[in-house]
Amino acid sequence: METIAVIFGGRSAEHDVSIVTALATIIKPLELTKKYHVEAIYIDKDGSWYWDEKLKNIQLFTSGEIQDFLHKMCIRDSSKSDQQTIQDAYLKNTFFKVTSTSSDNVNGQNADKYMTTVDNDKAAAFINQLESSTIGKSAKSCGSSSSSNSSPTPAKGDGKTENMTFWVDKVNNRIVQVYFKPQAQNISGTKTSGDLSLSFGYTVPPIQAPTGALPAEQVINQLAPAFSAPPSGPSTLGKLSKPPKPINLNTAARIFRQAL
Repeated sequence: METIAVIFGGRSAEHDVSIVTALATIIKPLELTKKYHVEAIYIDKDGSWYWDEKLKNIQLFTSGEIQDFLHKMCIRDSSKSDQQTIQDAYLKNTFFKVTSTSSDNVNGQNADKYMTTVDNDKAAAFINQLESSTIGKSAKSCGSSSSSNSSPTPAKGDGKTENMTFWVDKVNNRIVQVYFKPQAQNISGTKTSGDLSLSFGYTVPPIQAPTGALPAEQVINQLAPAFSAPPSGPSTLGKLSKPPKPINLNTAARIFRQAL
């Protein structure tokens, strides 16, 4: 099953329309095909990003409960201070290094091959430093109803260095293959064995309109009376006899449900 991310909302004046369009005409039809898993990513009017399965429910928005729900979630954003904290922790514990580069071919694609190493002791130190920082504590408590102040179990290294190889497509600069062979236990203390090879494809899945879907222009014409002005371009509405009412999220949602 393919995974597709749908981003909606935003700082635009069309914020509410974007919500209805994404939930009713994109996410719902895709999931009805049972071929795709859809991740809903919502951007509020302040520009903060949120990601949760429950954001697919349009009732969350039309009922007015969205703000209370968002307050209980982690914002998918970070401040410059957070970014600096992560950078400083990594510079102090640089656990990832590129040891060599060369040209290669993967499934007929010209690729750059990167041989890399991961120092388990430094990776554990990096994680522990983040865990004890403000951003780490905030991430732990975000969305949690627990009031426990117990300290997390520290990550631990094993004195080993892991080898990983990446192949990056020269044309699109995308990772197309990864090879990893664990040497011992990982930083969480779990024993590992065997090797892992992953290949990545980036083909765009075809998206077809669901049976009975209305043409976009017809849907726009049905929605037009709820806007402050009629749509531009060809329209069958004719002249409006009285000033139209401003757009209302509940009205738009009802029209879209009828259209589906």
